[in-house]
Amino acid sequence: MGFRAVSTSGFATPYIYCSYSECLARTDAFAAGLETLNLVERNPDNMLVLGLYMKNCMEWVLAEHAIYALGGATVPFYDTLGPDTVQFILKQTGAKSLVCTRAELSHVCDAKVSGDCPTLYAVILVDGVTPDAAKMAAGSGLGVLSYAKVEATGAERIAEGGHEHDPPSPDDVATFCYTSGTTGDPKGALIT
Repeated sequence: MGFRAVSTSGFATPYIYCSYSECLARTDAFAAGLETLNLVERNPDNMLVLGLYMKNCMEWVLAEHAIYALGGATVPFYDTLGPDTVQFILKQTGAKSLVCTRAELSHVCDAKVSGDCPTLYAVILVDGVTPDAAKMAAGSGLGVLSYAKVEATGAERIAEGGHEHDPPSPDDVATFCYTSGTTGDPKGALIT
């Protein structure tokens, strides 16, 4: 898997590639971190779900495979969604945690403040936790962690005692993908 780092001035590096072994190690570490830090739990429908709310990136794919390793499902959110739709999806899926970047954090916090997504507990930020992000999340009643912290916690668990996968069965749902109707009304969302 490859990615390009981009500076704040817009300068992009050449592609940086990770091998299958490196991707697998990061996926395993993130899965173990999610479990160790109690960032995912089964919803009332007995499903383990993890929200992914950001533009496509390497961490999106690694987090996706990590929740699959735990027998769970993804709930992808388009990065263009507003707080009403985010709130609707979080309420319906009962997600406990959401992976995003600081760009989406304000919409997640607005959704949490609404009171309609009480199961949302933590936000995992791919681009790191800044003092402003921590203050915003805390003001909304959310915990906030960096993606790197979750991954490092999982790597430590694996090094100390290992971590077993709990793969999904063929009958399990892999992804809940919501699309809004032409009006943009979240109540008209379709599950595909």
